[in-house]
Amino acid sequence: MSRSLVVVLLCLAPAVAQPPSPTFTPTIPRLDGEWGAVSYTHAGVQVPKVQLQAFKFRIEDGVVTRTTREEEAVRVEIDTRANPPRIEWNDRYGNITQGVITMTNNRITLCFNVVTNANGYLVGFPPNRFQSTQENGASLIVLERQVPGITR
Repeated sequence: MSRSLVVVLLCLAPAVAQPPSPTFTPTIPRLDGEWGAVSYTHAGVQVPKVQLQAFKFRIEDGVVTRTTREEEAVRVEIDTRANPPRIEWNDRYGNITQGVITMTNNRITLCFNVVTNANGYLVGFPPNRFQSTQENGASLIVLERQVPGITR
């Protein structure tokens, strides 16, 4: 038992001792702002357009808040070294969500999945492509920057 612990600690020591990479950032300034969903697919099923009005978000300093659920705010971390960039967050219940993110002009595309539940059990796999299917159970959401005074 103690020999296994020593081996694990020796293997982890270099990772713990290294400072975080400057490309791993909790925020990307150009993401800050108000965002609304223009499409959302979960496990391959498209959410009706009329329901998308409920999916409004505010991003500020790496914290994403669903405007109708302030208590559900999460701090995201984005690994810009990966291609495509990886995103991860922990919710207030202890679930860990991972996925991929891209931004073009005024749109953010996210594909994500809860990978570990609050009990520490593996419940899904992080997607590495922007695809939501019944098999992968991922969510694919496209957000568009909201411009004050313009309703979509």
